[in-house]
Amino acid sequence: MRKIAFVFALLILAIPCQARTITVDDDGPADFDNIQAAIDDANTGDIVEVQPGTYTGTGNRDIDFLGKEITVRSTNPDDPSVVESTIIDSRVTGPRVYRAFIFLSGEDANSVLSGFTVIGYHVNQGGAIYCRQSGPTIKNCIITGRSTLFGGGIYCDYSNPKLTNCTFIVNQANRGGAMLNKSSNPTLINCMFIENLSEEWGGGMYNWFSNPTLTNCTFIGNSARFSAGGMYNYESNPILTNCTFIRNYAEFVGAMNNHSSNPTLKNCTFSGNSAVFWAGGMGNYESSPTLTNCVFGGNTSRHMAGGMYNYYKSDPAVTNCTFFGNSAKYGSGIEPMVVA
Repeated sequence: MRKIAFVFALLILAIPCQARTITVDDDGPADFDNIQAAIDDANTGDIVEVQPGTYTGTGNRDIDFLGKEITVRSTNPDDPSVVESTIIDSRVTGPRVYRAFIFLSGEDANSVLSGFTVIGYHVNQGGAIYCRQSGPTIKNCIITGRSTLFGGGIYCDYSNPKLTNCTFIVNQANRGGAMLNKSSNPTLINCMFIENLSEEWGGGMYNWFSNPTLTNCTFIGNSARFSAGGMYNYESNPILTNCTFIRNYAEFVGAMNNHSSNPTLKNCTFSGNSAVFWAGGMGNYESSPTLTNCVFGGNTSRHMAGGMYNYYKSDPAVTNCTFFGNSAKYGSGIEPMVVA
C-alpha cells in the first residue's frame, strides 16, 4: 500500500503545473489592484494580464520581474488602442522619482513585457526602464521617459534585451535621449525613435562599447544639442539593416556619428538630416563603417559635407551606395575623401 502511495505521489509531482492568468485592474474586480503584487504571486509560465487604465503609485512603479519567466501584458498587445490606454506612469511629485520597470535579476527572453504605454522619470540612468545584466523581451510598447543623465527611455547596462515593435517618443536625457547601451548588445526589430532629445550626444540612441543589432528601425526628428541627432557610436560596432534616418539634427552630425566605431549598414536610408558642422548624414572619426546599398539624399550641413564626412583615420567601405541632393559649404556627398 505504501508503494502505491509513493508511486502516486511521484506521478502527481511529474504533472506540470498549469500556467495561470493573473488579472490586474486598479478600479475593478480582479486578482490584484497593482502590477507588482501580481508579479510577486506569479510562477514560471504565468501571465499577468493588466486591464486598460492608468497605473500609478505603490506597486506600479519600479516594477520588478524578480527574475521570473513570466509575461506581463495588456489585454491585447497587438491593438494600438489598447496599448495607448494601458498606461504605466511612474512619475510622482515630491523628492522621490521612480522608473516604471526594472530588470535586475538576470531576466532572459522568457521574461516578457508586452503592450503598454510606459512613462517614467529618473535622475540617473533609465528614465522609464532600467536593465542591468539582463535580457528581457519587450514588445509592442510605447516608451516615454526622462533622465538627467543617461537613457531617457531605457538604459541597458551589460544587458541584451530584445525589443520588437516599440516606439520611443519624446524621451530626453543628457546622453542617449531615448536609449543608452553600455557594454550591451540589444536586438531591435521594427522600432521607431521619434522626436527624442539629448543634451549632448545621441538624441535617439547612444552606444558605448556596445554592438546592438537593428532591423527595420526608423529614426525621425530626433535631435542632440551637440552631436548625433539619430545615433552616436563610441567604441561600438552596431549592425543596421533596412533602417531609416529622417530629419534628425545636431550641431555636429545630424543622423549618425561614429567615433572609433565600425558599424555595418545594409539597405539603409539617410534623408533630410541636417547639422551645423561636419555632416548632415554621417560623420566618421577614426572609424571605418561598411555600407552596402545605402542611400544618402537631401542631407545638409552648413560646413563640411551634406552626406558623409570622414576625419582622422577613417576609411569607410562604400558599395553600391547612392548620394544625391546633399548640400554643404564644402562638399555634397562624401568628404573629404570623395565627392559623389
